[in-house]
Amino acid sequence: MEFEGQDISTLSRRELRPVRRELQMVFQDPYASLNPRKRVGEILSEPLRIHKRGNRDEVKRRVRELLDLVGLSPEHINRYPHEFSGGQRQRIGVARALALHPKLVIADEPVSALDVSIRAQVINLLDDLQDELHLTYIFIAHDLGVVRHVSDRIAVMYLGKIVEVSPAEELYQRPVHPYTEALLSAVPIPDPDLSDRRIQIVLEGDVPSPIVPPSGCRFHPRCRCATKICGQQEPPLAEYGGGHMAACHHPLNLGIPAASALAPGGPGRRVATRRRQGRGSGRGTAVSSPPRTSARHRAGRGWRAGSSRARRTRRTARGPTRAAPARRPTAAGTRAGW
Repeated sequence: MEFEGQDISTLSRRELRPVRRELQMVFQDPYASLNPRKRVGEILSEPLRIHKRGNRDEVKRRVRELLDLVGLSPEHINRYPHEFSGGQRQRIGVARALALHPKLVIADEPVSALDVSIRAQVINLLDDLQDELHLTYIFIAHDLGVVRHVSDRIAVMYLGKIVEVSPAEELYQRPVHPYTEALLSAVPIPDPDLSDRRIQIVLEGDVPSPIVPPSGCRFHPRCRCATKICGQQEPPLAEYGGGHMAACHHPLNLGIPAASALAPGGPGRRVATRRRQGRGSGRGTAVSSPPRTSARHRAGRGWRAGSSRARRTRRTARGPTRAAPARRPTAAGTRAGW
């Protein structure tokens, strides 16, 4: 495993410490990822103290900056995690990941445990922070709608193996691997006419054990295109133009324009990477795709006409912001500040 040209898989704990400053993570469960015995101020200051970033006053100032950055009030600094909603806890997790000014943030299912309205708020927060701080994300998710919304480039995985890598819109319009095609065929389409005309691909059989995977292509026991070679030889990732790669002996949709291929959809585990032009050479260079929404639907989805940054004004399924739970009465002295 390499990060900025350096193999980090063999580094010791001491050698990994400077790497961790550049590589941070947002965890899936906002309830289990925060220490319930520590106040928010202590949680956010911990990475700063471990890496010796500033004196006491500078650390306190940075903690307040982080709370403001993720849309929380500085008065929350002395609260415990159980006093926040799920969306607010995930915002604290995002603030902790940004404390050391990382170059890469790994977001492992950051919204899967949240309600739909809160999920949209967190996704928009990550979107805005990326623009403001020039971040690169590796976004891991099952929700294909979220993946399409946040990603510039997508990798599809099956049993721990990457089977297809492509620019986001290219993948949704012209899948090459049969597994990707099956995933996309399962995503609901809001237009009933299009939904009735689409053929949904149903995979037969059970998912094999990742401990003892099948020989050859790992997908061949469930693949409708499988032949004898698929069970004997594992296909390598091959290039199909425009940065589109797939590992398949019988690739699909070759020579077909993207607009004519299969419509979007499908519930599969995906690793989505998103990169923007950064200030340093180590930052990503790929530019995010423009909003992928037809003009016919924009008026009803919260777009502001004439905005120069329409993508950042999108509020799809955003809903009202959940208020913080009321603070319980406590004995005097228990909130003596952090």
